[in-house]
Amino acid sequence: MKTVLASMIGLACFASASGANAALTISPNNNAIELADAFAYDGDAITVLSATYQGAPEAVGIYQDGPQDIEDGILLTSGQAIDALPPNESGNTSTNNLLDGDPLCESLTTPHRSYDASKLTIEFVLADDLDGISFRSIFGSEEYDEYVGSSYNDSYGAYLDGAQVVFDAGGNPITINGPFFSGDQVVEAPDTDTEYDGSTSQLITQAPAAPGMHTLEIVICDAGDGVLDSGVFLASLAGCSGDECVGTVPCEFKDDDEDGFNSCDDCDDNDPTIHPAAEEICDEVDNNCNDQVDEGGVCPELNCTLGDVVDEEGNPVPPLPQNERQFESGEAIGAVLARSAWEATPMDPAAVEDFAFELTQLLLATFPTEDELSDTLACRVRGLIQGAGDELQEIFDEVELACTEEGASWGVYVGQLYCDLSLLFGPPVANEVVPGPDNDGLCGGAYENSCVMSVEDETQAYGDCVKYTENAYLDEYEQYRDNVCLFDATG
Repeated sequence: MKTVLASMIGLACFASASGANAALTISPNNNAIELADAFAYDGDAITVLSATYQGAPEAVGIYQDGPQDIEDGILLTSGQAIDALPPNESGNTSTNNLLDGDPLCESLTTPHRSYDASKLTIEFVLADDLDGISFRSIFGSEEYDEYVGSSYNDSYGAYLDGAQVVFDAGGNPITINGPFFSGDQVVEAPDTDTEYDGSTSQLITQAPAAPGMHTLEIVICDAGDGVLDSGVFLASLAGCSGDECVGTVPCEFKDDDEDGFNSCDDCDDNDPTIHPAAEEICDEVDNNCNDQVDEGGVCPELNCTLGDVVDEEGNPVPPLPQNERQFESGEAIGAVLARSAWEATPMDPAAVEDFAFELTQLLLATFPTEDELSDTLACRVRGLIQGAGDELQEIFDEVELACTEEGASWGVYVGQLYCDLSLLFGPPVANEVVPGPDNDGLCGGAYENSCVMSVEDETQAYGDCVKYTENAYLDEYEQYRDNVCLFDATG
């Protein structure tokens, strides 16, 4: 029996480690479905049907900013998940969960008995056009290096439909006594980026499987006794294709798309056009693997009318004729819709709620679908909003609604209209057309025309209506806009 100083760290809902790079965070979580979903990288390739977890509740969790740049995923351990956090300050971090091992572990650690098993079982469906599964892992342990070659042979295994699929280069299970720990492939602390004294590098496992339903069991155990913890970080469960969809290799030795960048560095190793040296283009994809999408101004500004876009010298760039035509068409339609909705609304403050709903529905009915939303059609949407906004300003000018005792009620309902519309218009429309607190536009004009000016101007222009403007309409309008609409998150 090993003599160790057990480090008992209390279970927390969330834990993190700070450092020069992004900090590894681990959230203990033994909900099997949530673990499976966090592990499954590609929902089109892998459809999770069900999942079960067996082991200590504190032994598993979901992590972010994983070691050695492994993608976000899950952690299974033979101790406590949060004990895996760096820095590496102890050579014998350990929690004995006082649990039995697992028959799957026994087949890996024979003749030595296993302890403190953690096992996640996932039932899933593999998509029709794939030849197998793929996932990434890093196996680390506090057994290194004192107990390499001993009976304390902690292990990690993955069984696809009952067959073990995670092996070292010699075809052996991945254990403390295997070549990943006994040879020059071991990653030693502090380069493990965890508390573990030694670990494998980031491994990619691929295993052949026919399309359809399958069972994947992943298990980790102590061997020989229940102390000195081990853990496995797991990520990116997805599908794979082709004859090479088999085996386990370090990611630095794998380049599936043959673009010259290994799987450690390539954020999509199935697409040769995506890699760290690729040019970023406007396609809603991270082409150059820097965790940003369409950065650097690669997407052209929406140009619908003269003055929307200027050149380097500040001169307006004429829009494409079709863009301008669509904007003008939308502008005319928006004005008609706003006026029609208003004329169908009785002059009763309570009816403005119906007006807000009616106008929103009329505008939405004319919008293209998300799949159809080209720059040209986006110009029509922007025209619709601009036309409706301009007409609303005219309408509110006509009724001078804030200078009546009904000002407070109108403020609520106009605020509701503002919210209904601003929440519906995503980029590029919302940021360009829907006004902020200091801008004119859809409701900016109505806001100003309804007695929203300085107190001095207010008094001169409207006399006795100041009390409604300051204390009723404005308060109600701003409260609805800021508290209900959550404008700051949408504008």
